[in-house]
Amino acid sequence: MPTLSSGIRGIAVALGLAIPVIVAGNLYQEHQHELRAAETYTANTTRALEQHAARTLETVDTYLQTVISLVGSRLDSVPASVIHDALRERLSQSRHLNNILITDANGQLSHDATAFPSRTLDLADRDYFQVLRSNPSIGLYVGQPIVGRQTKLPSLPLARRINNPDGSFGGVIVAMINPAAFQEVYDALDLGPGATLGLWREDGTLLVRAPHVPELIGRNYASSENYKRYILPKQTKPFWSLGSTDGVARVLAIGFVQSYPLYVSATQTRNTALSSWYKTAAVQGAIAGGLTLVLFLALWSLARDISDRQNHARELLKAKEAAESATLAKSEFLASMSHELRTPLNAIIGFSRLMVEERDMAMPTMHRYARLVQDASTTLLSIVNDVLDVSKLETGNLDLDPHPFSPRDLVESVAILLRGEAEAKGLALHVEAEPSLPLTLVGDDTRLRQVLLNLLSNAVKFTAKGMVWVFVGCEGEENGVARVRFSVMDTGIGIPADKQHRLFKRFSQVDNSTARQFGGTGLGLAICKSLVEVMGGSIVVESVEGEGTMFSFVLDLPVAEAIPAPQDAAVPRSASASARGAHILLAEDVEMNQELAVALLTRWGHTVEVAPDGAAAVAAVMRTRFDLVLMDVQMPVMDGIEATRRIRALGGSYATLPIVAMTANVMSRDIAICREAGVDDHIGKPFVPDALRLLVERLTASKSQKISDPAGEAGVAGHAILDLAVLDDLTALMGPARVRSLLVKLNTHLEKNPLPTTNLAMLRFEAHALISWSGMLGLRELSDACRSLESACEGVDGRRLQFPARLVAAQGAVERAKTRLANHLASLPDEQAA
Repeated sequence: MPTLSSGIRGIAVALGLAIPVIVAGNLYQEHQHELRAAETYTANTTRALEQHAARTLETVDTYLQTVISLVGSRLDSVPASVIHDALRERLSQSRHLNNILITDANGQLSHDATAFPSRTLDLADRDYFQVLRSNPSIGLYVGQPIVGRQTKLPSLPLARRINNPDGSFGGVIVAMINPAAFQEVYDALDLGPGATLGLWREDGTLLVRAPHVPELIGRNYASSENYKRYILPKQTKPFWSLGSTDGVARVLAIGFVQSYPLYVSATQTRNTALSSWYKTAAVQGAIAGGLTLVLFLALWSLARDISDRQNHARELLKAKEAAESATLAKSEFLASMSHELRTPLNAIIGFSRLMVEERDMAMPTMHRYARLVQDASTTLLSIVNDVLDVSKLETGNLDLDPHPFSPRDLVESVAILLRGEAEAKGLALHVEAEPSLPLTLVGDDTRLRQVLLNLLSNAVKFTAKGMVWVFVGCEGEENGVARVRFSVMDTGIGIPADKQHRLFKRFSQVDNSTARQFGGTGLGLAICKSLVEVMGGSIVVESVEGEGTMFSFVLDLPVAEAIPAPQDAAVPRSASASARGAHILLAEDVEMNQELAVALLTRWGHTVEVAPDGAAAVAAVMRTRFDLVLMDVQMPVMDGIEATRRIRALGGSYATLPIVAMTANVMSRDIAICREAGVDDHIGKPFVPDALRLLVERLTASKSQKISDPAGEAGVAGHAILDLAVLDDLTALMGPARVRSLLVKLNTHLEKNPLPTTNLAMLRFEAHALISWSGMLGLRELSDACRSLESACEGVDGRRLQFPARLVAAQGAVERAKTRLANHLASLPDEQAA
């Protein structure tokens, strides 16, 4: 009978095999891509060599035909000195030619561009003379190369037949091509170690070669396998072949020079083509090997520790393993891995948060340990989310959710999250928004925040001193669409120019030392690039090693007509203190998840009934009236999908009963299945408590009525001044010490009476700054008053007339905020200041 420990060992083995398989598959695709790129590169090189050879030969051939047309029929009647002067002048004007010769019908040299009178020289035995004498139909003929005794470089004879007026053979004119015309060009092209370039006669005779090997020039390769297979049929598609002399694998591309009996070749070795791939493979292999080893050892150790668990649970474990095996058989590996990781993470994050918020913990050390557990589990969840984002982006299943948002508030909220970390390192973190930036745009601010948070987090991480700067500006607006630029700049370590091309590759970092010193999976920037591209933009990087880096991206975003009121975006955070406690059915089979969800829901003032499986959930709904059902998807006896279908089939009020699916499978296909079954919404595991609270309050909003404030506030007025629910959320995100530090700084700022009455521009600036600062810390009244004061300063819609009254209201809000902040800071326990 299989045990839980054997099941975990099986998962360890599966992960140990699956991760290398996935990485190997990705590396194989990149390997094939690099080989295809090498084929394209060599083919492009041969096209360039074709054009060079064609232009060179065409220039010389044109001249030969011109000479033939001028003197061919009058060769004996034109003075020899005139012909010599013409040939010498042409020779001096061309760097392509070594000499120009004219022979008579017997092959005797009659005219020589380099000597007058011409030398006594018999050229009757030369191949070009014999071929042209015997074949009147041949045009330009490329002769056998003649290797210089001193230069060791070949001269290429280009010859044409000269006919007498009666059409009989009258001799040949020969232009001796300077080998440097080709050799210099070929030597300048670098295709890497072991690469070769060549110029060939169509009969397989090698004319020019780079690198130059004198003993190979003039050798004929017509008997070689490559010549028979590819040259004779004029094959121009690149192919891979082993070198006949060194056995090295190379890609070979061939190009045939149009109108001339020549062809060119270019080769590149496989090692050169794959040089960058070898480095990438080493990095990804190390990451995959390390991750596989850690997961394998962790799961194997866990299996060993629980091998002595109770025997009576074996049958249940067997059923669970069968269900998981069926899920693995139908789902992608990433979705299955996500489910396995998210289920324990839900309990780890939830319970560690409850421990951190529990002020009665006996030992400060245990409080610190709980915080460390929460931070580690949150980091692991971010890695899981990164992997899922990569999967969604690759499959095209990432959907955007565009809606109106404030770009200023967006960048300020991102900066606030990392300002504490920056200040701890002694860094200045500046945020700047251009005045021309529209107040409200339409876009997916959640994905924008994800990109900006990743870029800003990297900037703070890789900057030891100096500053980090976030900028958002408008580069123009046309037809209601603004072109918006987002930039994140730092004075950190910078990125070497030769490493910048690796920044946006998955699982890739600048080098191994970066990963060891700063950590990270190498997915963040790849996801940022993909998200920006999905939103229709592009991201670029500018960096100087040792001086700093700037990432920028530009998006075209529609301009919204008006700023949406805060309550339009979501149920207010204070709703938990003003809504009647709902009666909720929790369908969940895992005891840890039951305890966590019940603890959170009851803390928010709701009553909860628990059903351990789908069948029990259906029976409970038929027996009791509930305001909301939280339905886990994977449960024994009956899963959540089937339970939802049966509840909807009951008809009547059951057809409209709000049902929320809770699932660790957050792939779009899994969510679509939930929707088809009839759920109203879904929330992923592990769920963010704030997200769960807002979802519950939205679906039960019609049931609202007054209840007591769980935070102990003395009435609505006090809660409107300082919203402790906002502070609780911020504390869970940033930690009590950072939140207390922000409160103290704000209180100190307010003590200085920050709303001057003598300088309207400064007053508007201070009011604008306090909108986001106070709103982020829960001072809702002060934030709203400053927003009204800012619009009055701007004179929007004639509000300048309301300026005095709004200034008095804002100053009063400042005084009330100072009093409320002082009381709240005094009520905090001593350990929260640590």
